[in-house]
Amino acid sequence: MILDRAMRAGVMAIRSTGYAWIVLACGVAASVALSFAVHKRVESVAKLRFESDVRDAGGRIQNRIQSYADVVYGIRALFQVEGFVSRGDFHKYVDALNLGPRYPGLQSINFAQYVPAERKAAFEAAVRRDASLNGRGYPEFRIRPPGERPAYYVLTYLEPMEEAVFGNDIAMNNYPINLRVLELQRDTNAQLSSGRLVQIRGAERYVGLAMRLPVYRTGQPIETVEQRRLAYIGSVGAGFRVRESLDPIIATSIPKPVDFKLYNIGPVGTAVTQDRLVEDNFLYSSRTGKEEPPDSPDPERTAEFSAVQGFQFGGRQMVIHFSASRTAYIDSIAQQAGVFVLSGGLIITLLLTALVYSLGRSRHEAQSLAEEMTSELQESKAFLTEAQRMARIGSWLLYGDGRMQWSEETCRILNIGAPPVEATLANFLDFVYPEDREALRALLRRCFERQERQEIDHRLRMPDGTMLWIHSIVESTLVRGQRVVRGTSKDITLSHGEVLRKETENAIFHTLATALDPADAVQKVVEALSLGLGWGCGIAWSVDQTGATLECIASWGKDRTVWPFLKNMRGTVLAAESGLFCQFQYSTDPFWIDDIATNGDFPQREGALEAGLRRALFVPVIVDARLQYVLQFCMQEHEPYKEEMLVFAKRQADQLAQYLQRREAENRLQYVATHDALTELLNRASFVEQLALALKRAVRNRQGVAVLFLDLDRFKVVNDTIGHSAGDRLLQECASRFKASLREFDTLARFGGDEFVVLVDQISDPHQVPAVATRLLASLAAPFSINGTEVTLCASVGISTYPEDGDDAETLLKNADIAMYRAKQEGRGAHQFYSASLNQYSYERLNLETSLRRALERNEFCVHYQPKLNLASGRLESMEALIRWQRPGWGMVAPDQFIPVAEETGLIIPIGNWVLDAVCRQIELWRAQGKTPCRV
Repeated sequence: MILDRAMRAGVMAIRSTGYAWIVLACGVAASVALSFAVHKRVESVAKLRFESDVRDAGGRIQNRIQSYADVVYGIRALFQVEGFVSRGDFHKYVDALNLGPRYPGLQSINFAQYVPAERKAAFEAAVRRDASLNGRGYPEFRIRPPGERPAYYVLTYLEPMEEAVFGNDIAMNNYPINLRVLELQRDTNAQLSSGRLVQIRGAERYVGLAMRLPVYRTGQPIETVEQRRLAYIGSVGAGFRVRESLDPIIATSIPKPVDFKLYNIGPVGTAVTQDRLVEDNFLYSSRTGKEEPPDSPDPERTAEFSAVQGFQFGGRQMVIHFSASRTAYIDSIAQQAGVFVLSGGLIITLLLTALVYSLGRSRHEAQSLAEEMTSELQESKAFLTEAQRMARIGSWLLYGDGRMQWSEETCRILNIGAPPVEATLANFLDFVYPEDREALRALLRRCFERQERQEIDHRLRMPDGTMLWIHSIVESTLVRGQRVVRGTSKDITLSHGEVLRKETENAIFHTLATALDPADAVQKVVEALSLGLGWGCGIAWSVDQTGATLECIASWGKDRTVWPFLKNMRGTVLAAESGLFCQFQYSTDPFWIDDIATNGDFPQREGALEAGLRRALFVPVIVDARLQYVLQFCMQEHEPYKEEMLVFAKRQADQLAQYLQRREAENRLQYVATHDALTELLNRASFVEQLALALKRAVRNRQGVAVLFLDLDRFKVVNDTIGHSAGDRLLQECASRFKASLREFDTLARFGGDEFVVLVDQISDPHQVPAVATRLLASLAAPFSINGTEVTLCASVGISTYPEDGDDAETLLKNADIAMYRAKQEGRGAHQFYSASLNQYSYERLNLETSLRRALERNEFCVHYQPKLNLASGRLESMEALIRWQRPGWGMVAPDQFIPVAEETGLIIPIGNWVLDAVCRQIELWRAQGKTPCRV
């Protein structure tokens, strides 16, 4: 028996030891696995944050670079809208865009004209005579480098002007490679970009990109390659420095932990491989702020996240290589989370192993071990409590009768101390936001009924008025035979706020990327920020152009309690120098109102208090150093001041300001493309569009339309006399007088030079039109005072009407032009209606002008000499030289028929030179014949 007892004791000892080893092995394995899982989870969350930042940063970099390409498209629009663009027009257009402050690093804007070999001489002569920008022209101009080629691509329009490259044939750079690129661009109508360009100026070294875009002749089809080649007139281009273009967005748009390197790896389609990311393709590094790759890696970047994004720009494959240190996305506590879990698991495993081992020992040893374990369990409980405090996770039990048990961390989260409030479900729900209570109560009910694990995010309102976001996990279990719900509550306020702000920022970014109307964009930003910041309502105040007043133009409210207040605010106008808004005269930072009730300057304070609003935030929106909007947000809860909230709101206001600045720039470009730069009237293309619309309305409403073509008489003489600058001022004054003499819905445009066109719409009686012409001519009756000089002008007006003189814009304009020339023939300073007979007259006059231009080349002129005799002595005193034109097929043409045409077209100067030359040669001939010439 003693032997059996000993054997049983031995077996029990072996069994208890074996169980202890099994528990130890399982516990260690589980602890290690859980620690590894926690580490991987922390790593995964950090990488997701990095990838989100990279997507956002990549989009901003791509948009930044692409915005420089949009400038080139705007320049091409000038050529395609205007048709012919002089150097003066090009200079005024580029100067009006004010590109320097808005596009840092933009080096030059240029136009390279396509010149076939047969037009080379005429082209060089035209450039030498061109005085539209430089009064003396360019007398020494030559295409460089010299030599005969089938065609030339000549840089003649440059802003700013560079004498070193003026007249260069850009096809000769790296010939014939660059020529093939220009021909490819011409045939495909595609924007092309250069590879990495390195410029060295003095001690400085720059890396840049160049862009070119083909320009085709206005009005010609370009659907096929052959059509594009026939319509091709040249290309516009621009170059910019990569560093100066990207530096401004580093501080405002790229998250601080993220660095990036920009490469241009080759043409579109080039595979993104590591051997392409080399120095020869390198453009920029955000870490060094230079256009050269770093000499050595950053020691803090040895362990980093990285990602690569690619995009296409001007036919080139661009690659952005992003990197960031892991430590920037994983804080020290999160890095040690796996260690904490492993430590806790090992401690619990050792305790359980010791417990199992002790059960196989004697009662005395078990009792002794139990005492030790009690102490260790208390330490373990303290460790668990500390771990819960560090992780901000509280635990609790809910019984079926509504009683609860709360851990110390739960009490800390609820901000209640000893003695705590009674732990019941009712008291717990008192802390929950009213909007979230029913959802939490329904989740607990489902957990009791279905015995399933459930999760929910909800808010708690603390006794001091602050708000916490809580992530609760609940599951049903049995405790001493009773069904209970066990749960944990984790404080996720910081992470939830960060996620919510990121979602809000993305929503605002996408809203501004697609918004066409600034007012709609402001409304949506107010709504998104109100939701993202957790405010009950938002208001947008618009500042007028003078900065004197603010008007409430948009608002958003979360619930009905604030709607009456917002309705009363809509349309309210306040003085900018009074109340709260005067603060923005001295500071552009957001400011916080902690208690609306105690602030006497708060707008509509009584209405705000009736709506239950307690606190407010005001955020300025600064566009081009001018206060343009103020965003106001109000809330009903007593939310404490948070610095990160102000920083976030300021960042979104800056994002809205960038959008508004971009929209203003686009509107300015659109205005420049559709209006005359000198008089700010509509240009030809815009007028033709308005005329086409007016004709459609006239057909629909059965009304008439009139087109009045005005030409200032003898303006060229006046312009040459008083100077071109004064002539421009005179044209502006004429435009102002014309506009004042028209109805509000009539349309006035300038076609160039001294030609103006008027569209008279909604005509019910044709006799109304002469009155309009009379008013226009009368507006010129008073003399003009230009720079102290009195100038008198008159004009000739040609009139065509719909439907009598044409049913399309082109016909009406042509007929009005014909009538205008007839009015000049009738004596100037008058108006003339178009008639069918004028068409024949216009044809004959055009034919006469064409023949007159060829008469000098064909030697069709001759000189007749009419003697003057002294009647008293009978001697020959002098002779008059009289020009005659022997026009083939017409005979001798009298001077009064072709001299006026020569004066209008400018041919009178070369004809006069020919007459002087012919008379001088005749005098020399008389001398050679021994005759004594007289005065001629």
